[in-house]
Amino acid sequence: MPEHSSPRPTLRAVGALAGVSHATVSLALRNDPRISPATKRKVFAAARRLGYRPDPHLAELMDLLRRGRGRAAPPVIAYVGSVHRVYGAQDSPMARRLFRGAEARAKELGYRLERFVLGSGDLTEKRLGAILRARNIRGVLIGPLADDAGRIQLDWDLLSAVAVGFSVREPRLHRVANHASHSLRLALDQLRAHGRTRWGIYLREGLDARVDHAWISTFLHSWQTQHPHAPVLPPLITPRWERSEFQTWFLRHRPDAVVTIQLNVLGWLQTLARVPADVAFAHLDWAPEMGDVAGIDQQSERVGAAGIEQVAAQLSKHEVGIPAAPKTIYIGSAWHPGATVAAV
Repeated sequence: MPEHSSPRPTLRAVGALAGVSHATVSLALRNDPRISPATKRKVFAAARRLGYRPDPHLAELMDLLRRGRGRAAPPVIAYVGSVHRVYGAQDSPMARRLFRGAEARAKELGYRLERFVLGSGDLTEKRLGAILRARNIRGVLIGPLADDAGRIQLDWDLLSAVAVGFSVREPRLHRVANHASHSLRLALDQLRAHGRTRWGIYLREGLDARVDHAWISTFLHSWQTQHPHAPVLPPLITPRWERSEFQTWFLRHRPDAVVTIQLNVLGWLQTLARVPADVAFAHLDWAPEMGDVAGIDQQSERVGAAGIEQVAAQLSKHEVGIPAAPKTIYIGSAWHPGATVAAV
């Protein structure tokens, strides 16, 4: 007997389950502002229950029409950030690189990326949600948020959303992130290749949580692997970047390499020892503005691009809401050689 696949659920079937017309289903799946949020939730729930997916040939046709000449303005994906404690609304160099990569990839896929900065002006989460609904913006890429964030509240049932990194702990969304564990191993491998084995790591409290605690756990594991019979050089983790605490720690433990994410530490280090003759310096988030400093290039543009690809994939399949099984896509790093790391 030949095998028969189950028929593809139709708009009418989704409408029957949701108690609305198939025309309402079509509008709701496109997040049309004429359909109420409550009705959209019913339609999305019915579509998920039936396993409804749009016809791929029709989706391809609509994509071609959207990309064609004379088409209307491209649909918008929202990039959500927050006011940075140091850089303000302009955000950090890493976040700017993320946005550039995301913006370029969005354009390639037929979207326009628009930035929204929570805490800037009167933009609250509630107001942002109202803007997204009023403008029929369904796709959201959430960039790194302020250190004290951790939670963001939007009408997730209507959105296809992806978070960058781990600054958003709730809700548990799909994520894209730099592979922080790989990044630190790469830095330590490079330091070891240059004859440095007495590593010291300096971080501010809370930063390790933003990489899912990958830096400290990887550092301790790598130290124990390379020095099974030696005491662990204790990491320095402080509430603030504090020069006096760093100086006390450095003079007590005398690492031959310092790994950190704060560029100011290089200046402090140069008053205590010769760099790189006595001690090497490696930055965990190198940016082109740092010039000849050695460190980890987290390839933030690629992270941003991967985030947009995930949002676009969800939009094409009408996947909205908080996922039952969130997935994380990791992007690897590259080593940037520089004058602050040299062989001994």
